Amino acid sequence: MATDDENTPTPLTVLLLGWADGSPAHVAKYQVLYPAATKFFVHSSRIWQVGVTAERLAGQGRSKDIVDFLRPLGHLGRSIDDPLAPTPRKLLVHLFSNGGVQTLATLMATLDMEQLQLLGLSGLIIDSAPTPTAQRRVWEGALLFTMPLGLPEPLASVARVAMFANLLVMGTASRVMSFGRPVMNVNRDMLIKHPSLARIPVLFLYSGGDEFIHAEDVEWVMQKMAEYRVSVAASSYGAIPTEPVSVSRHTGGLYERLLVAPPAAPKAVADLFARSEHSDSNAAGTLALAPVSGVRFPADSPHVQHYRKYPNVYRSAVSGFVAKL
Repeated sequence: MATDDENTPTPLTVLLLGWADGSPAHVAKYQVLYPAATKFFVHSSRIWQVGVTAERLAGQGRSKDIVDFLRPLGHLGRSIDDPLAPTPRKLLVHLFSNGGVQTLATLMATLDMEQLQLLGLSGLIIDSAPTPTAQRRVWEGALLFTMPLGLPEPLASVARVAMFANLLVMGTASRVMSFGRPVMNVNRDMLIKHPSLARIPVLFLYSGGDEFIHAEDVEWVMQKMAEYRVSVAASSYGAIPTEPVSVSRHTGGLYERLLVAPPAAPKAVADLFARSEHSDSNAAGTLALAPVSGVRFPADSPHVQHYRKYPNVYRSAVSGFVAKL
């Protein structure tokens, strides 16, 4: 990360958006992954907020502390492409679980309401998230809500079943009364389609043994995100539609998907999307879109515990991702 003279490092700001009811001290330990960062902000949502719409939380001012942190650093502006605006610091968002997704959704809703853009946003890391649809993961929601109770078996099983039924009833009633879509579905679409996010590289960190966020769900979201980015390039610039090109590596558990724009796409595509620095995706005549990549940890790595279980792999994935921003 460097400025135009290639000597002065570009300042880095990192938002660490923790899991629901996560201890700030536990979330803050991830600061050690970013030795080049000069500004950090640690935020954890409350567990009840996960089921509330981002627009409602934004209206309640739930993102005010984050906005107040970003404003003096030059990360907020009216236009992301303003040629007269000074070059901002680089901004990286590292979020955890659906609580972190909800915090990001609330922040984006707040900025949309105020007609502001995130300036300098360069990358997004998603750890143990997202839940792609409310219908597919109601049971995981029951696990999530009952886990903090710490009940012994068989009381824990009874509580999970009761919460499962309660979530089904509440979700159905909410949709009937508000004519709205489930929060999980809306937040998933925010990650995939929000204009500020669709142009930056994204790294998913997940595992095959997460009882709350299933690996196949994360990979489904990765695929949809890749497809959306290619479709935007095709529709915006008249390029020939194509499927995302998938390049996989399995060294150290790394699973990476790289996006390659159609060969006929004009150069303007590169101005909309960040150029990938991966040599195996930059074949002659192609323009690389912002990559969607992921590290799938082994099945013994629990929910939001991947750094604790596999610190070297986790650290390597994060540092490699940041080095390409």
